[in-house]
Amino acid sequence: VGVALMAVAMVSIGLGNSIAFMYIGTTIAGIGFSFVMPSIFMNLGAAVHPSQMPTASGIVMASMNVGGFCSAYFFAFLAGIMGVDMTITIKFPFYVSMIAFAVIGIALLFIKPKQQSAPQPE
Repeated sequence: VGVALMAVAMVSIGLGNSIAFMYIGTTIAGIGFSFVMPSIFMNLGAAVHPSQMPTASGIVMASMNVGGFCSAYFFAFLAGIMGVDMTITIKFPFYVSMIAFAVIGIALLFIKPKQQSAPQPE
């Protein structure tokens, strides 16, 4: 749901031509992000031993911040490959994000997590 909301937010921001669409898009993105972040940390907590949780959450947060830093360079690289002038098409990152979130959202619908067997009482 969170990833789908992020895709809808990118549609609103990317295709909107007024400040109202920007407000709507950023509000929806905030709601979507508030769904995604707890699920990331919930899955992280299920994947690592409780004693490793501080280190694992630090690595996740550091990776997110490095990703945010590198995103401008990634979009510039992608725009260069595609021949898009980012000085004219400032909404290019939103178009790419819209497609990426939609693909991830559809993929998450079809990917079924492995059911872990419940511990049996002895």
